[in-house]
Order: sequence, then C-alpha cells, then structure tokens
Amino acid sequence: MPLTLEQLNAFIAASPYIRDWAIEITAADATAQTLTMRMPWCPEGADADGSRTWHGGPVAALLDTAGAFAATMVAGRDCGTVGLNVDYVRPATGDLTATARVRKAGRTLSTVEVDVVGVDGKLCAVGRGVFYVSAA
Repeated sequence: MPLTLEQLNAFIAASPYIRDWAIEITAADATAQTLTMRMPWCPEGADADGSRTWHGGPVAALLDTAGAFAATMVAGRDCGTVGLNVDYVRPATGDLTATARVRKAGRTLSTVEVDVVGVDGKLCAVGRGVFYVSAA
C-alpha cells in the first residue's frame, strides 16, 4: 500500500541530514508514481570556484533522496539505495527541484529516474537509482 504525504514527511522529520539541507516534498502522486522535492540554495552547498553554483555532491544527494522517497512512496516501505548514476548537464544555481519517476516497482528492487532543475527551470542533472525495498 503506497505511503501518504504525511507518512513521507514523517521520514523527513526523522532524518537530520534531510532536515539540515531543508529538503521538502512539494508533490507526491502514488498513482502516477512521481514525487517532487525542493532544496533551497544555501552557501554551504556552493562549489569552491565562488560562482554561486552548487557543488555536485548536494545535487547528487537531492537526486538520491528524491529517488529513495519515490520508491518508498510506491512500495509502502522504506527503500535504501543500491546504486546511483548521476550525469551533470550544466551548473546548478539557486533553489533546486528534483522530479522522480518510478520506472519499475519490484518486490525487492525498484528503479527510479530523476531530473534536477535549477531556479531557472533548466535541467542541470539527470540520474537513475536502484533502491532496495525493505522487508515488510
């Protein structure tokens, strides 16, 4: 049985890492198997070149978090990352939005594709994650 937005937000409340980055779910649709998350700009995530662009690490973390939450929503159980592939398309600026789509929801593994866009709405990273579905 898919998890509700309220149940997903309880996972966020329990995670210091997600709270520290102020990541929030902005949309969740278990029927369409899509989930959207937002991560606001913060200087701690900046690249070292002083350009006010994101370092790749926080971008990948957002992508991973959105994928895991989408898999968790659909499975109705906690899901952990087995593998993650990230391709950076362009430098990311400002608030980031990640949109995750569950491509295959399995009994033990789920595959999720995620797009990350910057404040300008331009695609800055794409990725695919495989997530382990925990036992009931």
